[in-house]
Amino acid sequence: MEREHPRGELIALACKGPLADTDRKKLGQTNAFGGIAAVANCGYDELVRGLPVTIELGYASHVSSMAWRHVPHYPLLAAIEAITIDETADAPIVDDLARVLVAPRARRLAKVSAPPDYLASLAPLVVDRFRIKGKALVRA
Repeated sequence: MEREHPRGELIALACKGPLADTDRKKLGQTNAFGGIAAVANCGYDELVRGLPVTIELGYASHVSSMAWRHVPHYPLLAAIEAITIDETADAPIVDDLARVLVAPRARRLAKVSAPPDYLASLAPLVVDRFRIKGKALVRA
């Protein structure tokens, strides 16, 4: 925070414990999450050392394919452990999400939860790294 880096504020907020609505709003306004925040709601309740560990796509998550194509290159992808796409979300194009899942920076990504038909389309593209288990893809 002394260096005015936005991640400093994220770390301070993460150390507070459960976040109040004002803190969530502050997180939404910060640019520290970079491109990860551009594609989804980061799991703000699940910050580890000030970094999001989940991406949640829900009803309001409509993001262009072009934005998803940049995600494999974002440094913060290395912190993401799980992606959840609920039934109401506009899911990313299968090829775009597959590029995210096999990106070298996605080494901590262990689980992708999504509707069954979406998982069935995605699984063949990432078969060497993930397998279907129930309603999710899990790291093989």
